[in-house]
Amino acid sequence: MSVLFSSPGKYIQGSGELSNLGKYTKEYGKKMLLITDQFLLDKFKSNLDVNIEVHDVEIEYVISSGECTYKEIERIADLAKSTASNIIVGVGGGKVLDTSKGVATKTGLPLAIVPTSAAQDAPCSRLSVVYNENHELDSFMTHRENPNLVIVDSKVISEAPARMLAAGMGDGISTKFESRACIASDLENYGGGKATKIAETLAQLCYDIIMKNGKAAYKAVQNQVVTKALEVVIEANIYLSGCLLYTSPSPRDG
Repeated sequence: MSVLFSSPGKYIQGSGELSNLGKYTKEYGKKMLLITDQFLLDKFKSNLDVNIEVHDVEIEYVISSGECTYKEIERIADLAKSTASNIIVGVGGGKVLDTSKGVATKTGLPLAIVPTSAAQDAPCSRLSVVYNENHELDSFMTHRENPNLVIVDSKVISEAPARMLAAGMGDGISTKFESRACIASDLENYGGGKATKIAETLAQLCYDIIMKNGKAAYKAVQNQVVTKALEVVIEANIYLSGCLLYTSPSPRDG
């Protein structure tokens, strides 16, 4: 069995990157279908609208229902087709991002993921957790590839509740040990190959960064400021922690 490592096409992180979204997406076309929720649209619309003027792109805003279901994925996929969108963009938390991945798969369009917290490593994965209309787990939807772009605005992350960063650090710390268990199982990973040494190395690096910088990063979020400690912990929580997804067996599709 060959080894295999899969990850996002590009990972971009920095303060203020929400206003640069169009700079990165327009290589796929001028018109983006942007999926988010009403709270986040109200909070960040001015930052997002900057892209229309500065980067000469078009944005079609779509408000998510709040749950990732196959019905919701189909609804938004139909909108993407009817508006002749060039790229799907998900801005928000786990359910919005999972829905956005599903829409990209259904339409065959490229995908940009913009997480608004560093609570988990799902932004970089090729997996959606899908629920039914009663908010019960339906199935796992695995996608043919990871997102084309993952764009992380550190300023946005610094404004999210500190407990969300703490949750991401807990997830990131456990990656070192979970990754070891996945490698020892000797099963195929999400991409259909065996784990690479780079995935194992990233798991250790994730652990080391969080143990060294976690406390300072947490204080930075409490004060809503972007610091070096916060920057490296964001990368560990969102990107490096995803190395578990590059080593672990794929869940069974529904």
